[in-house]
Amino acid sequence: MEKRMPGISALIRCKDEEDFVYLSLLSIKDIVDEIVFIDNASCDNSINEAKKFRDSHFRDKRFVLDFYDEDTSTGNNLAEMNNYAISKTKGEWILKWDVDTIAQTFGEHSIFKIREAISRKGIDIFRFGYWNLWGDPFHFISNNKNEPEYGPTGCGFEMQGLEQRLFRFDKSFHYSMIQYGEHFWERPNFPTNFSQEHLEFVPGVHMQTVKPSEVIARRYFLTRYGPKERELYNTFLDFVITEVEKKKFSSPLEFGKNLLIDKLNRQGKRFERGYPLILESSDLLENPSYQFIFKEGKCVDRLEPNKKFNYFELK
Repeated sequence: MEKRMPGISALIRCKDEEDFVYLSLLSIKDIVDEIVFIDNASCDNSINEAKKFRDSHFRDKRFVLDFYDEDTSTGNNLAEMNNYAISKTKGEWILKWDVDTIAQTFGEHSIFKIREAISRKGIDIFRFGYWNLWGDPFHFISNNKNEPEYGPTGCGFEMQGLEQRLFRFDKSFHYSMIQYGEHFWERPNFPTNFSQEHLEFVPGVHMQTVKPSEVIARRYFLTRYGPKERELYNTFLDFVITEVEKKKFSSPLEFGKNLLIDKLNRQGKRFERGYPLILESSDLLENPSYQFIFKEGKCVDRLEPNKKFNYFELK
């Protein structure tokens, strides 16, 4: 029987998330005992950001940096990458953490509460959700009196569905894929005797819209790039350019920006609430990468640094 290391192994998958790799890892560094970071054919600086974090903050713990070069967005091999990542872990517990999510490090929703959870007997799986961010982190009125005020309000948060994100390792556990229509989704397969519990606190904020517009466009078109489209177009890029022109935009970047602005105007106010993200590091607020522009309470534009990455190359 395999002897596992006491503690928590963070399972991290990354695809073009350079803006949040460092902050995401920084936010969980004191709650996990090892990090297994699997990069999935990123074409930005995600790997360098992971190395920077490792060399600055994780030298005394095990940090596995590995690669899965087949692009998992194009088929049913996402489960294979997950299983590969799990095979690299050594911890008794697995924390499946999204690298575009930043953990809350203190307060009522602190990530440290998962230590209390795994100390309880008889529970093998814990489900919890994230806050989905609609907008950017710079347009909120904070509920914390010690925080500066941000404004005008107009962005918001919604709860992302509960998922089985923290679970006890078992050698029989594996991920498989399930297909809905033309889309594939990952599914965890736990031992039948595993018991689970829902955690009430929400330990992370998912940076859903604080990303390069081209990344948003890429994911939008990938969900529509089914078997029919693969037969009609020589490459994924051919499909993207045709669709962008059909929708009368000048580029994938402009199309993605329009998607974000439209979503924010439709959904941001609907979920408007006090700013829930509390970090020990203020880097996110001091160095905004992306910011929405408001006029008379409506989002009209979005600032975005000029980056030149080939987000539409598939391997």
